[in-house]
Amino acid sequence: MRIALVVLLTFLSVCFAAGAPTFPLASGKYLFQWRDAEFTEGTGFPVTVTIDGLRVVVVNDRATRPGVPAGELASGKVMWHSGIKNWIIGDEEVDRSAPSAGSCDDGPNPYVIDPKKREIWSCEWGP
Repeated sequence: MRIALVVLLTFLSVCFAAGAPTFPLASGKYLFQWRDAEFTEGTGFPVTVTIDGLRVVVVNDRATRPGVPAGELASGKVMWHSGIKNWIIGDEEVDRSAPSAGSCDDGPNPYVIDPKKREIWSCEWGP
């Protein structure tokens, strides 16, 4: 009975893991751009992203823009959002299925983290 349960749980974990790609960045510090979905033509501003496994912390090292605080802007777990087919910074498993992410829609709206373009998308801190 125990062996059957272990086999079943292993099978299910492999099935669920197969649906999500592997996050392409190793643990370390990276330079990203913080972008605002309301001002897509803007270049945003530089932030430091520290990745430790699937934990991520986004820090604005210097307050160079009015209204944008220096210090930690976001933290959470890197998750694959299958609805938008992109990575997000989430806090809870329900963030994986949020109706939108990285946009200016109402409701739960986790940040998008694009490891290829090195961008964080939100609806905060303007062009």
